[in-house]
Amino acid sequence: MTTRAAIGWRAKAFQGRFLDSGPEPYVSEMQGTAVISCSRGSSATANLGIVAEVSDAIERELRRGQSVDAAACIKPFMTLSVERLSAGLSTAGAAKGASTVAQLQMLVADGLAHGGIWVDGVGFVGLESVALVEGDGAWELASRFMRQVANRETDTRE
Repeated sequence: MTTRAAIGWRAKAFQGRFLDSGPEPYVSEMQGTAVISCSRGSSATANLGIVAEVSDAIERELRRGQSVDAAACIKPFMTLSVERLSAGLSTAGAAKGASTVAQLQMLVADGLAHGGIWVDGVGFVGLESVALVEGDGAWELASRFMRQVANRETDTRE
């Protein structure tokens, strides 16, 4: 049985560190809510829906001619964490009410970005490299990677 549920989400971008155990420096954050179709017992479907919604939210801002966060510039190593907020929490709710549903790792070099994403209930998915475009920020790049995951899920259901 498939149901639709309103889910709060938060996505955070961090500048990654290589061979360093310190905390990753914060770059930017965005948040929102989505109505996701969920199959009973399938957290993977809901989590992929959240990833698709984050990508859609970024693309909506870009279509309006707005950057999601102009200060969120691309760094050589980046991590984007996508969290599902617990029921009853607003998108501004405390972090203790959030669970990580996906983590995107990006490496940028020589005009190309390479990435892989882990999605809870799905596992690790290798992604095709994407070319950097003039004016790209961390969110624009992340959206193109997350769209690949959302498109794969659509392709497997058809």
